[in-house]
Amino acid sequence: RRFTAESVKFLAAIVLAVLLLPWRLLKGLWSLATRKGAEAGPAAEAPAGLKERVARWMDGHEATKGLAFVLRDKTLTLLMLITAVESFLVEALPMVVLPNFIAEVLGPAPAGVPFIGTLLATSGGILGLMFSAEYLGRFVSSWYMEGDRGDRAIARLGGARLYRMAALSSLLIWGLWLVPTLAHGAFWVGLAAVVGAMGVIQLFHAPVGVIIAPLKRSRIPDPVLGRVESAFDMVSLALASMGALLAGLVMDLTSIGTAMGLIAAAVTATAVFQWVVARKLYPKAPAPPPAPQK
Repeated sequence: RRFTAESVKFLAAIVLAVLLLPWRLLKGLWSLATRKGAEAGPAAEAPAGLKERVARWMDGHEATKGLAFVLRDKTLTLLMLITAVESFLVEALPMVVLPNFIAEVLGPAPAGVPFIGTLLATSGGILGLMFSAEYLGRFVSSWYMEGDRGDRAIARLGGARLYRMAALSSLLIWGLWLVPTLAHGAFWVGLAAVVGAMGVIQLFHAPVGVIIAPLKRSRIPDPVLGRVESAFDMVSLALASMGALLAGLVMDLTSIGTAMGLIAAAVTATAVFQWVVARKLYPKAPAPPPAPQK
């Protein structure tokens, strides 16, 4: 009974934390738009509300102390919200929707093409090629960001610009959906759109992990590092499973085209959010003072 009670409390804490994330997002965007957040000092903070009461309740349970710490930090809350949305789509798109999309819309390679036609004669072969392009883009980006070369690229472009480049690349999901759909029957055109879109998206998204890791680490003290990292992993795994389940239900109730359209719209909303919060996560450095005149 005690184990059941603790499990119920644990799941309730996850649900409450996820429900509070959109509220924190709207509050953060409002502060960003009105610039009140930068003008108000520590003494101008509002009295404890629902968020703080939930955080205090989470502090009373070992399993949710990491979530409580995240709720009290605006930057970590924004990062968790982005992680939650991306995790909601990360399993649904490649593991549930794309295999059905390839089978129903793209189809197998035309017969008579030696070797390549045999490799791409099934949905599994096409899906393998798509994953290969995805990992190739990730590898090339990671190779380029390694060592001093990556440090110079980050210093030249800045975290906000790299983050926004990744957000813009996410919009290629529309080409992945619309090109094979509109060019139905043109197998090679559709294949190039699917493989190219996944490769380019990963090419621009891989550096985000490089710039996000130090930002997140700088907000987490050593004594609670394990708890906070576990909270991020917990939310990510929970939302990934829910996304895959929901995607399957949408395809059962509607069609593969509707499922792809909804995912493309969700990815676009995520990209817009990432574009807006990029400057909040990576504010511009203050301009250096003018040199004294002689």
